[in-house]
Amino acid sequence: MKAGISVCSNGLMLEWKPQVEELIDSLKEIDVDCVLSSRIYANLDEFSGTDKERAEELMRLYSDSEITDIFDVSGGDLANGVLKYLDYEIIAKSNKTFWGYSDLTTVINAIYAMTGKPSVLYQVKNMVWDKTRVQKKRFSDYKSGKNDDLFNINYSFLQGKSMEGIVVGGNIRCFTKLAGTKY
Repeated sequence: MKAGISVCSNGLMLEWKPQVEELIDSLKEIDVDCVLSSRIYANLDEFSGTDKERAEELMRLYSDSEITDIFDVSGGDLANGVLKYLDYEIIAKSNKTFWGYSDLTTVINAIYAMTGKPSVLYQVKNMVWDKTRVQKKRFSDYKSGKNDDLFNINYSFLQGKSMEGIVVGGNIRCFTKLAGTKY
C-alpha cells in the first residue's frame, strides 16, 4: 500500500518533524509506504503555502496512480481555502480515500458534496500519540481487512434503537464554514 501525506490546513511546526518521521516509520511497519506533500511544514506564520499551492499538492497525490489513501495530518483554520482549487473530477475518478479531522471537515464534506465519495474523519497521527500500541493495531487490522475495530465506538441511543443513512459533519465549527456554499 502507498499513502500520501498532505497538509491542507495549518502547516505543521518544524519542531513536529520527529513526530511526522515516527508516523512514517509506524506506517512502514504495517507495509504502508508514504509520499509526502512538499507543503507539510509552516514557513510563514501557520501557512505552509498558499491555498492554491496546498491544493495543488493534494491534487498531485490524487494524481499518483499508486497511492490508495491520503492522510491529511493538519488541522486548524485554513483547509476551506483549498476547496475552490481542487479538481473534483480527478477526485471522483480516483480510488483513493481521504482521511482527516478537525478543520479537514471542510475538505471531507466538500469531497462528498462534489463527488459522492466518502472520506474518513480520523487523525492518522493517533498512531504516534496516546494509546499508540492500540491505535497501530486497530489501524493495521483495519487496513489488512482483519476487523473494523478502528471504527467501533461505544454508544447508546437516547431515542429509538437504530439509525441508518449517510453521516455527514465532523467539527461543527468548521462544518458551518460550508453553510451557503456548494460544498
